[in-house]
Amino acid sequence: MFATITNYREMPPVPPSPFSRGQLVLDRLLPTSKEPTKAALRPDNYDQYSGFNLVHGDISKLWWLSNRSSQSGEIPAGISGLSNHLLNTPWHKVNLGKSLLRETIAGTFNADDLLSILANTDPPQPIVRQNLDIGTRLEAPSLPIFVEGDRYGTRSSTVILVSKTSQV
Repeated sequence: MFATITNYREMPPVPPSPFSRGQLVLDRLLPTSKEPTKAALRPDNYDQYSGFNLVHGDISKLWWLSNRSSQSGEIPAGISGLSNHLLNTPWHKVNLGKSLLRETIAGTFNADDLLSILANTDPPQPIVRQNLDIGTRLEAPSLPIFVEGDRYGTRSSTVILVSKTSQV
């Protein structure tokens, strides 16, 4: 089993949430969790959390859900990208990451090659103005794949490799 969560970027001020989004990850990893159904992907209390994206599943199938979209469901086979918005939002950083991943896996690669994609701090040339749903002062630093910053930025990057024989 696997689960991870990202925040969904929203304009400040974001109202405080009575629940920790981290609990959503635990709920998916506990032994009582089963493969989600469409109904299970939209529990009634998700509106009480700050915006989130949750990706969870196992080697054979991954699911995505967000409390900011009604389009949650199984992630199709292939390359998908997720930042702090919805799955496959066409932001520069998402499109660049998907493109670099396609190029990298077309040849021989290792975990360090994949981590270098996630560590990319190059802004687009020329800088593309995007509606990022945040204030202008954070717009430019938010464009690279990896965002450096003390108060706002990328907090972790992880690569999980699975062999053709399903070895993690």
